[in-house]
Amino acid sequence: MQNTFTIDADIKKTSYFNEPTVTSNDDITFVVNISDDGQAFDLASVTTMSLANTKPDKDVVVTSGAKSGTNQVTFVLGTNETAVSGTVNAVVQLYDADGRVSTLSFSYVVKSDPTGSGYVPSTDEQTLIEVVLNDGPLRIQEAIDAGIYANLQGDYALAQGDIAFVESANLSTLKTDVQTATDSANTATDNANSAATNANEKGNTAEVQGDVAEGQGIFAQTEGDKVAQKLSEVDTAITTTEIATTNAQNVADNTQFVEAYNSLTTYSKNNFVSLNGSSFMSLQGGNTGNAPNPNEDTLYWALIAKKGVDGTGSVSTVNAISPNIDGNVILDANDVGAETPTGAQIKADSAETNAATYTDTKAGDLTTLTTTNKTNLVAAVNENENTLAVHQADYANKFPDNSGAHNSIYRGEYLGTSLTLIQQTAISSGTFEGLYIGDYWTIGEINYRIAGFNYFRNVGDTALTANHVTIVPDTILYNVRMNATNVTTGGYVSSEMRTTNLASAITTIETAFPSRVIQHRQLLTNATTDGKASGWSWYASKVELMNEVMVYGSVAWGEATYNSGYNVGTGNGRLPLFAHRQDMVNTRQSYWLRDVVSATFFAFAYGNGYAGNLSASNAYGVRPAFSIS
Repeated sequence: MQNTFTIDADIKKTSYFNEPTVTSNDDITFVVNISDDGQAFDLASVTTMSLANTKPDKDVVVTSGAKSGTNQVTFVLGTNETAVSGTVNAVVQLYDADGRVSTLSFSYVVKSDPTGSGYVPSTDEQTLIEVVLNDGPLRIQEAIDAGIYANLQGDYALAQGDIAFVESANLSTLKTDVQTATDSANTATDNANSAATNANEKGNTAEVQGDVAEGQGIFAQTEGDKVAQKLSEVDTAITTTEIATTNAQNVADNTQFVEAYNSLTTYSKNNFVSLNGSSFMSLQGGNTGNAPNPNEDTLYWALIAKKGVDGTGSVSTVNAISPNIDGNVILDANDVGAETPTGAQIKADSAETNAATYTDTKAGDLTTLTTTNKTNLVAAVNENENTLAVHQADYANKFPDNSGAHNSIYRGEYLGTSLTLIQQTAISSGTFEGLYIGDYWTIGEINYRIAGFNYFRNVGDTALTANHVTIVPDTILYNVRMNATNVTTGGYVSSEMRTTNLASAITTIETAFPSRVIQHRQLLTNATTDGKASGWSWYASKVELMNEVMVYGSVAWGEATYNSGYNVGTGNGRLPLFAHRQDMVNTRQSYWLRDVVSATFFAFAYGNGYAGNLSASNAYGVRPAFSIS
């Protein structure tokens, strides 16, 4: 029999509707109308729809869905979903290209098939059927009328029952919520008072140290800026003087008569030549093979004096100087307004004096320096450097370099593409100088981020004594299942994850940090009883999944038969990275944690930001922790 049920659900509002009741082995169709705060939810961006059916025996069957309207999804169930009688918890999961969009929950009741398989009517039942058919329409109409009356009475009773159920459930929930809220408020108050006290003590110390360091830094920076500015101005003045002196000397050296023009000679600017009784001055340096024009200036030569002819030419004098017997006018530098060597030297001396005056003006009065040396800028700079070094030494011991101090500071700086020798030394010595929580290396497109210093120090049946840094990648390395089937037998140690599926992660990490990943001893769960962790032992460990305490700071879903400690083991404190930055817990990727939750479920950190658990055969992310020394 085909049965169709319509479910109206809202993403942001609690929806109340009758719990559907279905029969085993029937074909069941759920039509889900989805709203968002009362408005129809547009499914245009949704690419995948699934219905996770958790049966009474805790087995999970996932049913694929299909869009049947703008905000409507249809799920057609088979016999697997209704194979077990009882209440089935169903979760509608919607995904777009980037991941899960939203979830909606409801439940339905499965009743066993009263006829079972191979049902054959009895002789009496066959006779009854014949009677009904022979009596004809009258019997059918009577049955219909009786059914309508029964349905009306049933609907009324069901409505009254729903009202009573809702009121009872609301009262019970309210009482539970009040008690839970009261307990949580008391716990939060105690935790807040303790945290405030610790924060105030640490804050006061940090504030004093910060003020001192800030004052010294400002002093050093101010003095350094002053000196750097004055040195720059001095260099500029000296350079200006040297250029002026060189230019003046070049003018003086080049302003002279060289020879009668020769096409093979290279002339400098301001050189004088004669050609056919006329005089010319070179207008450019490197002037070769460019013959002067006897009648006018050219790009390369200026016509200084044109030859006269027997005293009757167009030029009789040049600057009041007459041609000689050959018709030539002989000129020197003064005659044409050019600078003489003596004049050039006088100008160079003047430029040097002006430069010295400029330097004194820009550098300022050295006697006003706050240093002991007030006559020499270089000496004053060196004095400031020495003073700063002394102050740095004075305050260096105010913040010690050790694991405790470095665990208390989040910095988040890029450390490079590989572990350097200096960084190795800082780790092995236990000073951790230059390394802080949140600092990271980028190797093979993966950010490996420092999560803690000496987290496992002195831990193990054989103690770990080496100084070390514990690291967690920012993102998952890959997706893989915990076990081939939905079992947790043998705990984390016996899981397919630890025995096989972590091998690729170990290879990737040891390639990124060759010969630096340390092996130490960890206490890990290796047994379960009634679906709960019930045993542990010491194991050699290099790369492991994290547990709930390391990530959240407390147990969320993990359980144990006796003291709830088997899942915790040696991962018994929250990593400083997650304590400083809660957002680093959730990187919008879901990843496995090693805690046993039930006979079929392990814990995992869900990409939407909540602590979750899931059946072991699902493939989710591997985001392990490891340590280097």
